[in-house]
Amino acid sequence: MGIVGVVAALAAPALAPAADLQRRPNIVVILGDDMGFSDMGSFGSEIKTPSLDSLAREGVRFTNFYTHASCSPTRSMFLSGVDTHLNGLGNM
Repeated sequence: MGIVGVVAALAAPALAPAADLQRRPNIVVILGDDMGFSDMGSFGSEIKTPSLDSLAREGVRFTNFYTHASCSPTRSMFLSGVDTHLNGLGNM
């Protein structure tokens, strides 16, 4: 097997899933503790957040998600998809 065969053998697995990856969405979820709604530039803050603003501009923004003062109910609701009063952490 020559150098061309070795290169082709190594490249073939990398090329096969490329079509599959193009159909799958890239999902990045950012959950910031101790961060208010207007603490990002994309939501009207005077604080410069260019990287987060770029993600917000080019992606999807979820604007209907409730967070609690304590982080445990928020994290449990986010991870389970169930409201806090239904997942057992409503008293926190």
